Parts: sequence; C-alpha cells; structure tokens
Amino acid sequence: MDELERYLEERTAAADELERARMEERDSLYTMDHRNARMPRLPHDLDLDRDRVEGVGLLDPRTLMEDNERKLSASAAPPSTMEFLDETREPKYMEPTENERVRAREREKRSIPEYPRRLVFSAEEWERKKRDAEDRLRELGRRMTPGQRDLEERVIAGMRRKQAYLRNPRHPEVPSSLDGTERKRVGAAIDPTDVFVVEPDIVEFHQFELGETYEMRLTIRNKSALSRRLRILPPPSRHFSITELKYPSDHGLLAPGNAAYATVRFKPDSLADYEDFVTVITETSKFRVECSARRHPPCLTLDQSLDVGYVLVGNDVETRMPFKNVGGEGRFRLVDEADWPEHTTPLTLPNEDAMLSRGERKDLEPVPCIGVAPFRIGPGYMELAPLDVEQLRVGFAPPGPGSFMQQFRMVCDNSQVQTFTVTGRGTVLDVGLTEIDARATIPGELTQGPVYFSKVVPGSVNTRTFTVKNATMVPVPFVWEHPREAGIFAVDPPLGVFEPDSVNAFTVTFSPNDLTPYEADVRLVVDTSVPARVPHPEHPFAKPVLIEDFSVSGVGAERHCTIDTNLVNYAGSLLPGRHYDREVTVVNHSDAAAPFRWVGHDPDAGLLVYPHEGVLDPNGGSVTCVVELTPPRVQRFDAQMSCVVEHGPTLPLRVTAEVEGPEVAIAQSQVDFGLLQRHVAGDTYLLIRNQSAIAATWALEERRPAVDGAPAPAEIVFSVAEGELPPYAEVEVECTLVPSAPGPYRSNIVCVAGGGRVSVVAARADVLQPLCALSTAEVDLGTCYVNVPVEREIVVQNMTMLPAVFRWSPEPEGESEECADSMDFDVDWREDEIPPGGSKAVRFIFTPLRPCARYEALVAMDVDGAAKPLGFALTADVRGLSVEYEVLRGLNGEPVAGDASHVADSSVLDDHVRVDFGDACEVREHTTMEVLIKNTTAIETSVRIDVERHGVSDAVGMRVMECWAAARGADAAGLSKGGVARRGAKSVGGVAGGDGIVAHTMGRATVMEAASYTSTVFGAASTSGPDALRSSLQPHEPATHEHRGGTYESLGGIKAVSMKHGGAAFARSLRGLTQPSLLRGGSLPTIAEKGRGKRSGAAVPRTRSDAPVTLSAEHEKVSFSRGLGVQMHATRSAHEADAEALKSGDGVAFVVYPSSGILPPYGEFRAIITVVSDMPGEYFDALRCQVGDMPERRLPVRAGITGSPLVVQPVKYSPMGYDAYGPKGPKRFAGLDWGSVRVGAPGSTKRFFCVNYGPKDMVVEFQPWLDPDPKNPKDADVPAALATLNLDEVGGRVGVDIVGKGRMCQRVGPFKLKPAPAGPGSVTVPKRGGCVGFEVEYRYGGTRAKRFVGSVVGTQRVADHEAVDPELTLELGCAKTKLRVGGVDGDGDEVEAAMANAEAKPISVSIGGAIAPGRAQPPKPMKPLVVRLTADAYHPRLKADQNDSFNWTCYAHRHVSHSSYFRTVTLTNTSAEAAATFRMKLVAPFSVVEMESSVPQLAFGRGRAMTRAGIPPDEAEGASVTLPPRENVQVTMRFTPPDPDVDDAGHVYRDDYEKDAALVVLYDNGDVQNFPVTAKYIHPELEASKAELDFGRVHPRAAKELKALRVTLTNDTPTDAEWTATFVGPGAHAFECVPPGGVVKGKGPTGLAQSTDVEIFMSPDGEGEFSADADFGVRVGRGCRISLRGEGTYAEEEEGGKMPRFDPVEAPISLVAEAE
Repeated sequence: MDELERYLEERTAAADELERARMEERDSLYTMDHRNARMPRLPHDLDLDRDRVEGVGLLDPRTLMEDNERKLSASAAPPSTMEFLDETREPKYMEPTENERVRAREREKRSIPEYPRRLVFSAEEWERKKRDAEDRLRELGRRMTPGQRDLEERVIAGMRRKQAYLRNPRHPEVPSSLDGTERKRVGAAIDPTDVFVVEPDIVEFHQFELGETYEMRLTIRNKSALSRRLRILPPPSRHFSITELKYPSDHGLLAPGNAAYATVRFKPDSLADYEDFVTVITETSKFRVECSARRHPPCLTLDQSLDVGYVLVGNDVETRMPFKNVGGEGRFRLVDEADWPEHTTPLTLPNEDAMLSRGERKDLEPVPCIGVAPFRIGPGYMELAPLDVEQLRVGFAPPGPGSFMQQFRMVCDNSQVQTFTVTGRGTVLDVGLTEIDARATIPGELTQGPVYFSKVVPGSVNTRTFTVKNATMVPVPFVWEHPREAGIFAVDPPLGVFEPDSVNAFTVTFSPNDLTPYEADVRLVVDTSVPARVPHPEHPFAKPVLIEDFSVSGVGAERHCTIDTNLVNYAGSLLPGRHYDREVTVVNHSDAAAPFRWVGHDPDAGLLVYPHEGVLDPNGGSVTCVVELTPPRVQRFDAQMSCVVEHGPTLPLRVTAEVEGPEVAIAQSQVDFGLLQRHVAGDTYLLIRNQSAIAATWALEERRPAVDGAPAPAEIVFSVAEGELPPYAEVEVECTLVPSAPGPYRSNIVCVAGGGRVSVVAARADVLQPLCALSTAEVDLGTCYVNVPVEREIVVQNMTMLPAVFRWSPEPEGESEECADSMDFDVDWREDEIPPGGSKAVRFIFTPLRPCARYEALVAMDVDGAAKPLGFALTADVRGLSVEYEVLRGLNGEPVAGDASHVADSSVLDDHVRVDFGDACEVREHTTMEVLIKNTTAIETSVRIDVERHGVSDAVGMRVMECWAAARGADAAGLSKGGVARRGAKSVGGVAGGDGIVAHTMGRATVMEAASYTSTVFGAASTSGPDALRSSLQPHEPATHEHRGGTYESLGGIKAVSMKHGGAAFARSLRGLTQPSLLRGGSLPTIAEKGRGKRSGAAVPRTRSDAPVTLSAEHEKVSFSRGLGVQMHATRSAHEADAEALKSGDGVAFVVYPSSGILPPYGEFRAIITVVSDMPGEYFDALRCQVGDMPERRLPVRAGITGSPLVVQPVKYSPMGYDAYGPKGPKRFAGLDWGSVRVGAPGSTKRFFCVNYGPKDMVVEFQPWLDPDPKNPKDADVPAALATLNLDEVGGRVGVDIVGKGRMCQRVGPFKLKPAPAGPGSVTVPKRGGCVGFEVEYRYGGTRAKRFVGSVVGTQRVADHEAVDPELTLELGCAKTKLRVGGVDGDGDEVEAAMANAEAKPISVSIGGAIAPGRAQPPKPMKPLVVRLTADAYHPRLKADQNDSFNWTCYAHRHVSHSSYFRTVTLTNTSAEAAATFRMKLVAPFSVVEMESSVPQLAFGRGRAMTRAGIPPDEAEGASVTLPPRENVQVTMRFTPPDPDVDDAGHVYRDDYEKDAALVVLYDNGDVQNFPVTAKYIHPELEASKAELDFGRVHPRAAKELKALRVTLTNDTPTDAEWTATFVGPGAHAFECVPPGGVVKGKGPTGLAQSTDVEIFMSPDGEGEFSADADFGVRVGRGCRISLRGEGTYAEEEEGGKMPRFDPVEAPISLVAEAE
C-alpha cells in the first residue's frame, strides 16, 4: 500500500504541475483576470495505469468519466435499428398517425395541397407559400378574438337582464299588458329546481331503534320572482309519513322568498335500511324529495377465508384469530351453512382438553360455539360496540390425514349476512433415522448390533453423523437420551424441535479416556403435544413418543511417540562450574495430545532437563527439551534417564562428558616505562587475562638479573600483586618505577596461575636529567607612561626530551633606590611545564607606577631539577600625563578656541579657551557646543566637568538629553528644528520676520517699495505683503552635514545635533554610554588594574556594539502607541525636563553631557554643552574641568539669548507637549483666518491668547496695523515705520526704537481689536505659563467680493517689579604672568608657542554689563509679536453637473407620472471653505418635488430630522438647505402640462408649445442665482394619404372584399399616435373601417416617419347616394378627416363587379398604447 500511495502521489503531482503550466500559459494570453471569470475548469490530466489501479480495488477517475460519458451518449442516442430490419423501408415512426390523417382530410376539404415530404422547394414556391400564409393570417385577423366575443356576450347579457325585471309579490295574478292582450306566465316553462329550494334535499334518519318514531322538518322555499302554488303527496310505504303542508298566508300562495313547512315521520320495524320519497306537485310540474333511514353498519376486520393449518391426527387444537369492529354497533350470530336459512345452529360448549397455540390461555368461562364437524367455531353469539376487539376461536380435531373445509354464516342484526370458509389439514407422525455418515440405513441395521466408532486414542475424538428426517407437516420437539457418564459419547444437538418436513443432521462423538472398550444405549424421543416446545426439566414432554432405540461402541488405543536420539555426548574438555546445553526432541505421531515427563535427572550432580514435563501436540507435534550439564569438579561424567509418555512408551536417554581446569597469561609481550627522569616515578600498566571459562587465581613478582653475581633489588612496585579473575576476564595492574640511577633499566615480570601455569614478560626504562634556555637576555620597554601597560613576549625552550617545570620571580629584582617600586609586571604563565623538546611563549605585561627617567632591573626564572636558574635584564623610560583643550561650534563642528597655536593666535582674550555660544540663541531652544579634551599621552585617566553657576545635576542633565533625543526620534521627519527662523530669515518677536518693520527700518525703505501684490490688502507694517509671512511660516529645509557619529543641521548659524539613533533607542544609548567618543564610533580600551595577581591577557578594545546597554521600564510609562500621541508624550517629557533644569529661575541652565568619563590614551573626551533658556539676556558662567590628578582648569562660558518668552497661540489651553513649541521647534501660529465669509454676513469674533513661558512677568501691548494700500493715493508717501538709534555704551551695543506709521484697523478695514480684559493699553502676562486672551472682530459692510489681510502687532517688555539694578564688571589679566604662575606642562615647542602668545598679547581686558549676577541685557531687543488676520468675502454660488439637465421634452401620449416629466439635477457648492444656505423657487408649470442633500440637515439646526432621503415633496419648494463646502444637493423638478384650450364649439386645441422658466436660488445673505428651465410639449398628429374616397356604384349584396378602399395614415411626430376611426354623416352606417383603431409609432432613432394602412368598406342597405366623413381621432393629439361617398344600386351588372384590390390590411396587435 505504501508503494501504491507513492505512485498516486507522484502521478497527482505530475498532473498538478501540468495543470499549473497550462494555467500560466493562459495567464500570459488573457492576464490573471480570466481566473475570476468563473469559466469552467480545464480537465485534469491525471493519468493512471488502469490495470494497476483496478487491481487493488480502486476506481480509475478517467475510466469512470469515460463510462459516464458513454452512458450519457447511449441514453441520448436514437434507438438502434436491428440488423434483420429492412433499412430501405420507411421507419415505423415516420408513418402518418391518425391525427395527421384527420388533418390531411381537412386540408383536402379546404383545397389545400398536401405538404410534400422531403422535397426541396424552389424560390417561386417558397414565395407563393409565404403569400398564402400571409393571406391566412390576414383572414384570421378579421375574425373576432375571444376577448371581443366575451365583451359582446356581456353586452347581450346585460340587455337581457333589463327585460327580466322583478314582479311585485303582492299581486297573486300577473297583470295584463297595456294593449289588452294576456301576457304569458313568466317562468311557466322553468325547471322546478330553479323555482323551489327544498331543505333538506334528502330526508335522512340515522341511529334508529325498533319501536321508536322519528321526525324531521321539510322546508320548501320559493326562490322565483312570482308567487307559486304547490301540494305534497305522502310516501308510498308504511314506514314513512308526512303531515299537512303549512303556508305563511291563508290564500295558499307561496310568495317569492317565502317557505312552506311539513314534518316527515319515520317508524322502523327492523334495523335494516329504508328508502322512500315524497312527491311535490307544482303548477307546472312535480318532483320528488328522497327519504332514507340508515344506521352506521358494523365492519369486522376478519378475512372470509380462515385457515387453521396442519394438526396431528388424534390432537384437538384450538386456533384463535383476533379481529376488530371498525364500524358501527352490531349483534352477530353464527350459523352452519347446512342449517341456513331454515334452522339456527345450536350452541355447544368447547372441548376443555383442546390444545392451544403458543401464548394463548384458556378462557375463564367456556365460550359457546357452533359445531361444524370437524371444526368448532365460536363465539356463536356476540355483541360488538365500535372499536371492540374479539377473537374467533376455531377448534380442529382431524379424524385422519387430509384436507378438511367447511362454511358458516355470520348474521348481523341489520339483516346483513356474510359467509366464511374455514380450512384445516390433518397429518400423521413420521420421524425416523434415515442416514449414518451420508449412507442410508438398512432396515433392521440399528437392532442387529451397536454402531462402532473404531479405535480412538485417549484425548482424541471420533465423529459420526446421524440424519433424522421429519416427514410430519407440524413441528415436533425431540430429545436424545443416552448415558452422560465421563462424556464418552455425545450427540449434538441433544434436544430441539424438528421443523415441518425437514431433514436434520446430528453429530455423535466418541472420546475415550482410557485404553478400554466402551458401549452405550441411545434413544430418540419426540413429543406430539401442542404447542411444540423444547423439553426442559420443569416442562417435560406431555405426549412422548419413542422413535429410535440403539447402542454405540468404541475402543481406546495406545499413543505412538519417539525421541530423536538416545545418547547425549558433550565433546571436548569441559570446565568445572560452567553450564553446557544439548537439545533432545520428543515427537508425538498419534492423533491425540500426549503428556510426558522426564525421570532419572540429578540436580545435585549438575544434570538437569527442561522442560521436565509437558504435553505433545497430536499429529507430529514435538517438544525440544534441553539437557543442561554443570560439572562441579574435574571428572568423567556418565548418567542414564528416561522420558515417560502417558498411555504410551518409555523412551531412554544416556549422557556422557570429560571435565578439565583453567589458564591465566600476561597479554603484553614487553613492559616499557619509556624515558624517565632520575628520582621521578614512571608509571605503566600490565594486562593480565584469564583464558579459561572458569575463575582463576594469579600472583605477580619482579625478577632482576644479578649484577656482579649479587641479586639486584626490585624497584618496580605493583598496585595489586595477586588476585582472582572471572572466566575470560582481564585486569590492569599499575606498575611504578622510581629509578635510582641514570642509564638503562632492565628486569622481568612473572605471573603464576592457580593451576601452576607461569607467564613471563620483560621490563625496561631509560633515565635522564632536565635543561632549558631563554629567547633573549635583555628587554627594553622604551618610553612608557604611568599606569599604561606595556606587553612583551619571552620564549622558554626545553633542551631535553623530558618535561621541564619553570617558575618566574614575583617582582623585578635589583632595582635602584630612585626607581624602587616604579614597575610592576604580570605574566600569563607564572609557572608551567614545557613538553619534551618543546617551547613556551610567555607574555609579560609591565605597568609603570611612577615616572622614572632610567629604569633598570632583573627578572629571574627557576627550572625544577636544573643546576642553576635563568633570567633577563629589564630597562624603560617612564613619563606622566599631559592634555589639551579645544572648543567646537556644535557637535564635531569647527574649532573656535583651544590650546593649539593656530587657535590661540586668533584669540583676543587672555583666556583663549572660552565656550562662547554667541548671540543667536533663541529662548526655549537648545544650542549646543562641544568641549574636546585631547590626551597626548598613553595614560588613561578620568575627567570631571562642572558648571560653576548655572549648572544642573547629572541626573537632570541626563534626563534633558534623553527626553529631547526621544522627542526628536518621535518626530516623523526626524528634524531638530530648535525654533529658529527658517530659510535664513531673522527671528523677530517670536515669529519669523522676513522684510518687516525692522528690516525696512534698518534698510531705510518703506513698505510701499517692497509691496508687489495686486489684490486689496489690509496688512501689518511688519511685513511687505502676504507672501513674506506665508514663506516664513513654511517648513524649513535644513542643510545637513554628515560626520562620524550622526547628522548635524545648520540652524541660524548654530549647529545642533540630531543623532541618527531614533527616539528611545538613542535615549537608551545615552544612558549606556560612559564616553562620548562612542557616539562617533570610537573605542574604549579595557583598564588594566594595578595589583591583580593574574591577568587574562592584553586589553581588548570594546566597540560600540560591545558597550553595555542598561534596560529600563521607561517605555512602560508611555500610554500612546503611535503617531501624534507618541510625539506629544515625548515632547511633554522634554518640556518637563527643561522645566526641572530651569527651576532656579535664572532664565538659563548649562547642561554638560557627559559630565564625567574616561579619557583614553591618545584619545579624546567630548562633552556636549547645551544651553537651555526661558528668558532672553546675556549670561556668563564657567566650566571647572578636572582631569585625573592634574590641577583644575576653569573655562569661561558666555551665551547671548534672544527672542521672547511670550508665545501667541490660538487656544487658551493646549495639551502639554502639543503646544507652540515641540521637538522640531515652534509650531507657528499663522494667525486668525476667517476663511470664506459671505458678503453681507453678520460680524464674527475670533480669539487668540498670549502665553508667558518665562520666569518673569511680561508686559505686552497690541496695536492693529494696516499695510499701505497702493491703490489709495493717501497712502502713497506714508512710511511703514520710523526708527531711532540709542547707543548703549555699557553693553557696547546699539538699541533701536521703532515706531510704526501704518494705518490702524480700528479706523479702516473690517478688523477691529476689542479691549483686553484688563482694559485698553498694556497687559501684564504672569510668568510660568500665564495666559491672557484677546478678541478680534471681523465685520464687512461692503457688497463686492474681496480678500482682506491684516495684522495685530504687540510690543513686550519685562514687568517693572521684575527689573534689577545693573552691574558692571571689569577683568584685567596678563597672559605672560598667568603663564609663569601656572606653569606649562609640555615639551619645548609648546612652551615656546605659549611664550610667544603671551608676548604678543601681554594684557587682556574684559568689560561686561549685567542686570543680575551672571546675566546682562539681551544682545538683541525683543521683537514685536505679530498675529496675521485674513478673511475672504465671497458670493455663494451653486454649480450644476450638466447644463442640459434643465431642458427636456415631454410627449402628450404619456401619463404625467412618466419619468419624462421629471428632471433631476445635482447642484454643488463651489466654495472650498464656506457652507451655503439657500432656498429654491420655481414657477408653474414647473415645480420642485424633492430635494436630497448629500449631508444630513439636522446638524445645521433645521429644527427637524432630515436625512439623505431628502425633503418631502410638499416641503421641497421653499425649504432651507445648508450645504458644506464641496457638498451637493439633488433637486428633482416636475413639468405639469396645463389644461388644453377649448373654443366655443368645444374643440380642443392641441398645438405643440415650449415653456420657459427659471430655477431661482435664494441665498440667506440676499444673493440670487437663476438657472433657466425649458420644456417642450409635443402632441401626436396623423395625416391621411387621401382627402376623399369615391366608392362609385356598389351593389348591397356584393362581396365584402369587393367594397374596400385603402388609405395610409402617417405619423411624422416623435410620439406615438393612438387613433380611433368614427364615421359622421347621414350615410355613416354604410361605411366600416378595418381595423377600427390602432397605434402608429412615432419617429424612431432614424427620424423617419411611420405609417399604417387601413381599409374602408362600403355596405349600402339600399339604393341611393351615401356620403359621410371618416374621422380618425387621435388621443391627446391631432387627427385627420376623409370624405366618403358612393351610390347603392341593385343593378345586376354591379353585383359581380370588381373593384380595385389591394393587399389585405393586417389587424392590429393591440389597441392599447405602449405602456410607458
């Protein structure tokens, strides 16, 4: 099956691959879309070997499909023609049927030629046949259709109903007519059943009893329109009678609708069925009313043929047959057929000894029955109610064999009698033993002697088959009686029931249990009682009969068993105590199992047999027995034993063997200790093996040859000198040799076995002494630095073939007093062993501990066993630590100060290393510089930098850096914007300036010169146009500079860092780093600590990937997972970190990161100095740098902070982290934009808020400003602003006072600034998040659409109570003096450069002014705050989707509810910003029926729920709709045609016309918009081809087809014309039009006029002139009229005259116009 499964899988895979290739081919042809077209799948190409598949019982799918197709083809194929049929003859199914023959005769009557079969018609014949068919169709069209006929019949019926009016029932007689003649009676010839109603129509009586009288009312009602007379005749029989008829009136007439009553009585004298009638006689006829009496008859479910089956002669068996009464109640009596009908069969009691069938019980009381020999049938009398169940008891006692049949009758009390037939058959007992082992028995065979079973081995079975035949036709129970002792003889089955007329086989078995003869008697006994049951001790046979009595015999025989051998000899030498096995087989040749057992085996002597007993299977069954010998000692073994078989022979067996002892030997041929060192122990192993199958003892000893005649001492020591080995076991003994003298060593090792056998091997060894050498005798470390490890390598060579163990001294030896304890060293192998002839490379790490000009010492090494130690000389030049400082602009930017000579020359200060952030630092923005400390030595040291005045703790600094790194990482653009001006523009007053007030003032230019826009603008004086502010608010495009560690962005001349690491990853990297150089991919060497006992090797550099990263749970605090939420959370954290750094209120904080770290050898330490501020000013501070144990160095720090702590924002409260400042800089508040406002709209107000994020209260004052209008002559020479310069001698700066000169919006323009909450003038904004709101109102009263741009400008300053007294500091210094006092650490070149610098600039002066300690006035004044104001005044407008949607054409023949009377147009709000509110109006005959908006109107405060379903028709016109920008509304308009005009004569004018109107849109601001609406209304019109028809002279009896003329009606309009022909005039009755009406279609797409032909017939009813007008009227259209005239004449020559003939006119398909 596995092979078959693999075959099926392989074939399926091949088919799938082929199908995939075909599908890919189709994909290339039809693309992938063809798979979704639901096309039928391609047939599968599964190809299987049919024989292989069907051979395992599987179905081949291809064969299954072919068989299915073959069956379908066979079922659809025509029946096949048998071979003996004559195919040249016409098939039977081609013969004409009777229906065809009848049709042929009918066609002959109509003189229609027979349709030729199987002929090819010519073109002329086809044309002729086509014309004939068309003529027939025309003739059929002239006939009246079933619908027309039904209509005519309904008209005639209505006319008849008017004549048969209802008469007055009060008059008994029919009144005479007006002319005096007697009218005929209405209804005299009418059927009585149509005049009277009898209730009930049949008088029926049910469930009656004898002696009772039953009555029923009979009603006769008059349903005619006249009064009637009637009388009743009584029933003929005596069982029915009727009372006198009672009328409702005394005159004996039965008025219409009235009824007469009578009572019918019934008195039965039996329970039989009765039938009679009552006769009713009327004035014109008579009829009968049926009378009947019927009881519900009983119905028994009893078959008329009763069969009781076979019964043994001599038995009396009663059979019971249940039945049920499914009818009415009844009493029954059984009568013998011989006694019917003269006598009644007497009832008798049943036989109490009769036998019943199985499951039946005797009745408690005897049931009387009738005797119909040889049957008894009862009960003889019974009463059964409906659904009663009873049993019919039939007793049968056959007098002899054969069939018996009798009949009896069952009489019912309703006089019904039914005959039943009962049948039974008698049979005699006929059972006997007919065959033994399929051989027929000989008469007397069983009585002559026993049935012999031959000889049988005890335990086996001999079987013979006895056949017993039951010729009786009833079942007969039987039982075999025989001795049950020891189960020798057995009959199967021992008891049972013989089926009728059956042959039964019995198996008789003989199974002896001993070797003796056996004999037993066997008897077969049957039971003739009923019912037949299997004998049981509790139910013995009632009527036993002995059938057979005979005996059986048999003899037990001896078993035949053999053994395959009588001698078992164990060849070879045996070992004591070991087990040896041999097999012996015992075979049973008899046909019964043979038990056996072994005797004579002796376990004490080591002789066993297993199994020692068992049973041999019959017929060749065998058992293999194992003879096991285990000799306890060395001896000659010989024993005798036997196998005893039960009821069989005894089989002898002899066992012999020879037993010998064990052997032990040494496995090696020689014991070699190899090369040994003197007095050093050498080990080896000796293998001792027991080569016997039994355990053996052994002992070892060394035997050396004598030296100079004296025995040499034994030096080999054995770990075990003696012992015992198991059979075939081995043991290793360790041999140890400690040589006492060098040279060769020779000896012998002897092993003695327990049996006396000896094994000897030789032992040898070679003894030597160790010797080593070093690769160098002197090691020079050169120049090295304190605490900087230096590595060297020394090779130790072993000069002998023995391992050498060496040890190094713990510290250098022989140091001078000046260099004592100046050097420490560590070695990777302080002591080790070198293999023979090998070498060892030893690595030394020397660590200088203090400077020493010339260091000399000795390092010693001892070798175990060598004559003297080894060593090498150590020399070195040890130096101390030296560093240089450098300040960079930004991260890795250009150096601006430093200790290098080229940087020092450019410095103008005495302390040339300064951290100067410049004057471009913005408030609340970070500016970064970098302090670089370079290590010019190989000494690794620590660095610590602290801020003197405005510093923060390391934890706060770390948090500031981490939070802002995460905030920048959360920024989608990844930019660090810092809040400065973009695109190179200067920042003025918190927003980007451009060319505003300051720019124009400093450039002495007016705003008028810079303005270049064309639209009317009301703007602020701080800009020169709308484009300046718009460009300043666009996102910047920073210039990036790649470097080693990240990407730097140039922002306003200051370089800030934006690391390539994103967000939390960068923050984690900041926490995990301890050296800033790692940010740029640098490495951090491992520090070698002094005093370690052992070093693992040289220091391995640690790369950035190896740096440890500290895991934290910071990410669990973020409650946002994506997008703006993450950015807001990060920004919020950054603001909180800044607030914590600035909590001192100084307005500035300098963050140093990292503030401490490790300065690697010849490496750099970079510290990022970040200034964080919230208040403008000039700040001074200093950095205290501590490098290792060098003196502390102080670096001055200066930062000029510009900008403003005030921020303008559109909302009062903005979410923390989502305010005006973010990680990418300030989110610019562009201003207040009213968007698109409708002209004439009421004024609206917008608010903005000013927030103070600084530590001081601020005062702000806002003023509205306008840009000069270039179109206004008054503003041509107005300057934008005036500036005044103020010299600040203390601060060394120039101040600018600017006064704007633009026009204020309070007087001009739509914008007005409302007073502040505290009143007009300046407003104080509290510190630390204080907020003040301002309102600006827009109100435009003009009528033209314009764009308005304005600004609100605010000036700001620090509150008076926050100001402090200014201070002035003066610093003097001499560079040369400082140089000499402090000293210079460095080489001669550095000292000379420093001295040259001091001589060039001997004195430096630093003057600074301050308003607080460490702070001065800002380097730039705070610029004004600007809020841009914009608004667009516009006119609302709607735009239609299609221009032709307002024009449509309507046709008069269509109903006004047709869709052509409606048009739907979509109107869209063209504004992109503002909503449009409007109403619509449309004048008659147009109307707006529905408006459906694309947005729900409930949101616009309409006061009711309006969904997209639209406005109801009754509210559509005039309803107000509000459309948001770019939304639309669907307007459905309807055209209602006005009523046509009618002249005084009643003529209706139906001329075509065109109506014009306009859809008026009324906006809520008063604007009006019109959409022209046009509708054309077209009527159908017919034109006749002739205006007059002259029929000439026409005979009244002329054929109708000879009196017709044809007229063509043409419709040249696009609408259908439904027309009807009428005739007007004195001769109108003589003319007829065929068809009388119809529809002429309008112009189709081709624009061609449509026409139809009609025929007008003239049928005069006499002689004379006839004239009339044929009026072809068109429904809702214009018709035409034709004049008709002709002359009627009886001239004979005109009777057969001919008129011009035309093609007949086809009848119209329908007179109803096309449904619209």
